[in-house]
Amino acid sequence: MLVTTDWLQAHLDDRDLVVVDLRWHEDGSGRARYEAGHIPGAVFCDWSTDLVDTEHRFAFMLAPPWRFAEQMRRLGISDETKVVAYSDRLGSGPFRLWWACRVYGHQQVRILDGGLKKWLGEERPVSSTSFRPRPRHEWTPRHGEPLVATGQDVAEGERDPRITVLDSRPEEQFLGEAVWFFF
Repeated sequence: MLVTTDWLQAHLDDRDLVVVDLRWHEDGSGRARYEAGHIPGAVFCDWSTDLVDTEHRFAFMLAPPWRFAEQMRRLGISDETKVVAYSDRLGSGPFRLWWACRVYGHQQVRILDGGLKKWLGEERPVSSTSFRPRPRHEWTPRHGEPLVATGQDVAEGERDPRITVLDSRPEEQFLGEAVWFFF
């Protein structure tokens, strides 16, 4: 699931590799942060709009297969592409991309261990040149891993001691002391 900064730097020029910057911030500054400096050759993806079903009545639901495939092609990702995703500030974007790709049958997705913070801390190269990938036409959503739980699955988790439901939000959100999204 993870790649090291050493591995990534050694493979940055691989033709079958796409590095995806998934920095997202509540203030909308993710793209500006990308443009100020990113891992060389990385493409920018805003998980909150690019990987979700923007027409779903609930926020941040996974994009349907056709829309997700369209976004992967736009990012230059094909069926054969290896993908390495990263973020900063413990952002969840890389994990969302990993999960979504696995749901749609794309197994060659990894996350940069330590993210951008580690990359910068090791004084590795950065670029402020926006990379525009050549859109691909070969990304095909397939039946992947059953990684999507329904509301019924979660409700059953309350009654079934073999099921554990995890909430990955920060503690203050879990406790209802903070909210970062409203409709």
